[in-house]
Amino acid sequence: MDHLTPAIPFRTAERLTPRANPNYDIYFSDEKIKSVVERCLANVKKDQMTIGHLPTGKSFNNRIYFINLNEPWLNTRPEWKPEDKEVEVAKSKTQIQSSFLVLKIAGHPFGRNKVQNEVACLLLLEKYCPSVPCPKLIAWSDDGKKVRTPEFPRGFRENEVKSVPVLAIEAENDKLIENPRKDTEGQGWMLLTREPGKPVSPEDLSGKAGDELMRQIAVHVATWRKDMPTAKAVGNLRIVGSGSQPGPAAVLYDKSILPGYDVHIDGLITNSSPQSPLGSAEKYAAFSLKSSLKKLKEGKLYGSTSDEVYDMVKRFLDVSLPKLPMFRYAFEPMLFTHDDLSTRNVLALPHGNGGAKVSSIIDFEFAGFFPKDEEFANCLQNDNLEWPLKKYGSFLDELKNHEALPEALAAKIPAASALGNASDMALEFGTSDFHQATLMLRLCINAAPWWIKEEKEFTPEKLEEEMVAAKARVANAITWLEGTIPETPEKGEGRRRSRASSTVRPSPKP
Repeated sequence: MDHLTPAIPFRTAERLTPRANPNYDIYFSDEKIKSVVERCLANVKKDQMTIGHLPTGKSFNNRIYFINLNEPWLNTRPEWKPEDKEVEVAKSKTQIQSSFLVLKIAGHPFGRNKVQNEVACLLLLEKYCPSVPCPKLIAWSDDGKKVRTPEFPRGFRENEVKSVPVLAIEAENDKLIENPRKDTEGQGWMLLTREPGKPVSPEDLSGKAGDELMRQIAVHVATWRKDMPTAKAVGNLRIVGSGSQPGPAAVLYDKSILPGYDVHIDGLITNSSPQSPLGSAEKYAAFSLKSSLKKLKEGKLYGSTSDEVYDMVKRFLDVSLPKLPMFRYAFEPMLFTHDDLSTRNVLALPHGNGGAKVSSIIDFEFAGFFPKDEEFANCLQNDNLEWPLKKYGSFLDELKNHEALPEALAAKIPAASALGNASDMALEFGTSDFHQATLMLRLCINAAPWWIKEEKEFTPEKLEEEMVAAKARVANAITWLEGTIPETPEKGEGRRRSRASSTVRPSPKP
């Protein structure tokens, strides 16, 4: 994605999206996009806009469109008063100016909850961590029908637009065809400022300049880990009317994020909603494993190994999970976590002699509040590592300097030379608690592999290969996790005492 070049190419044809992609059949015509923007931005007309799009294959979970405005547009930002008691938008003196916007339409099966989560995350970052560079929220629709803005969070209806045929390129043979597509209805979307820069590249991370870039990223991660108030439950976020009744698993996090609206932590957008709050790391792990087992039973393509994997995971869940040492504390505060901190989600601009500077961190769609190790365990739970391992030590070192690194990692930061030869990153550095957190994520992901889908049209041989490999990762993770369990139960008050962190702020009070 080229976030640096403001020019947008003329759209003559679009390559058809594969059915396996969540953004398959997600489409807005130019006229629809201009209508949405015109409704959201006062005094901006359709003839002042140029529309472009991110090509198929460059975004997986969303359909992305770019909007260039002929002249910069001034936007009033929310202004939060002390102690979360009120928020002003219309009378606020805080403003931003932008000529470049992004329209992000949620793909299937995502929609309302994912949009609400990222809306809440961006507003919370703007409120508590203004130094973190990230897109600014302009408008959104969580149901694809009602348009909302920070100034008018109750929303208003968008204009009706007629669909028009477009040219498309068939995925199989590159043949140009007429594709009479209709504008997608009912899918949530967000209108954001388009931040400058390009996704971090291998060249950006080479040499000493790469170490410096990793330290810059660490400073921003440290900011949200320390300045964002901690939470009392694990989960993603929802914006709920102040007078509305939230769901049974919801926990109030922040009052008056917008006029008349509060932020609640309420389950996980990638799973069905729990029936009660996920108030501890153990409850979160158990809920995630149960969700994986449910997907495993419902999945049509897991047949070759599903029974064996189900039995292994169910036994571990019932017998071993409560005994894991990582759950010896009854409660620990949950920290704000990006949960997809990859190179593609960090934008950078050229800076200095061959170096780069972080210009924005994007895509907070899966962010939320999670146990303290999750941000790092999520990066290292499998072999698809996007960050060069020899640079990861610089990232961790800088987080430690800012007192924002979990004890389980701070106690044993790896040297660059050791990282280069790591055979299994789950066990190469950090303490046993970090190993367990990493292996737990690996177990949940491989129990019901998300990448096994009918639309991918696996051959029987390839499907069997994928399932056998996932089963092996499940078995190994369980073996290693159970190897950390003491032979005799821990005694004394250490088993179930609460522990608070001195490096983070307390939760905001209602």
